[in-house]
Amino acid sequence: MTSITETLKQQIKTLQAELNNPATDEARNLEIQKLIEENKNLLETTYKDLNKRNGVTLREFEKMVDAKGNAVKRATGIELIDEVFDGGFEEGMFINLVGESGAGKSTIALEILLNIAEFNKSVFIGLEMGDKLTLKKIRQYGIRESHRDNLIIDIHSRDIEIVKREVSLYANDGVKFFVIDSKMKLESSMKADEYKKISYISGEISKLTQQLGIIVILINQISEENLKHNRVSLKGSGDQIYDSDIVLVYKKAKDLTKREMLVYKNRQNNKEGITIHTELKNNRTVSTAKAEEREYKEDKEFLRSLV
Repeated sequence: MTSITETLKQQIKTLQAELNNPATDEARNLEIQKLIEENKNLLETTYKDLNKRNGVTLREFEKMVDAKGNAVKRATGIELIDEVFDGGFEEGMFINLVGESGAGKSTIALEILLNIAEFNKSVFIGLEMGDKLTLKKIRQYGIRESHRDNLIIDIHSRDIEIVKREVSLYANDGVKFFVIDSKMKLESSMKADEYKKISYISGEISKLTQQLGIIVILINQISEENLKHNRVSLKGSGDQIYDSDIVLVYKKAKDLTKREMLVYKNRQNNKEGITIHTELKNNRTVSTAKAEEREYKEDKEFLRSLV
């Protein structure tokens, strides 16, 4: 900011010198006076900004936050996830959905997206598959008429700057829910090493969720080696976990027809370290534990009837 003030001051001095020059004609003098006035106003605003404090008192902060009311939640439509998060994900959450290749991250993310798109507009930025495969994947859930109008599909935006623009435009239209598949396909034209690029991408998505009050699920990769040793380390940069509000680790169970979702990080309600046991039935995610409990109860009733 200091360099800006110095530049403005120098411009004013240069203009004043020209104004005092007898060779300057009247029309130019009027133009110079106008430019000097504009630069003075800009300099005054700049000085005010230099002395401006961003912080507020706790009283002011309480008033500002309370005026917003309770955080709005978006139910995922998957009962076992909504239970853990007390009814769904809060707006303003940056969610990293991570797992090994083939775990079904895209599948469960699309299921959530379609559940929300049944009632509200949502956006799928799908960079992993072409148009035919993307449509085939979506159709397997059973498309309703509301999906055709509410689900927005973008398979072209790869550069993070373009993604930021697209997300901001849709958010301004009132869209609150976004899925980006996947982080590995996002690009950045900034001149930096891969670590810094990934940190930048992660940080920018985190800022978008906070500034726009939206929910973004970013699908991410974790190596099989890390999963094997129960380490949650995302490919590229550790900043990704730090930037995230929620980290869900999705992996194959010993029974390969089933899945486990570990709530690794959870700023929303601090319920962490919970493992949700799931399986896919008729293209819908259900709780394995509940299904097994129900089957066990039914067996008991059957045995009791025999007695």
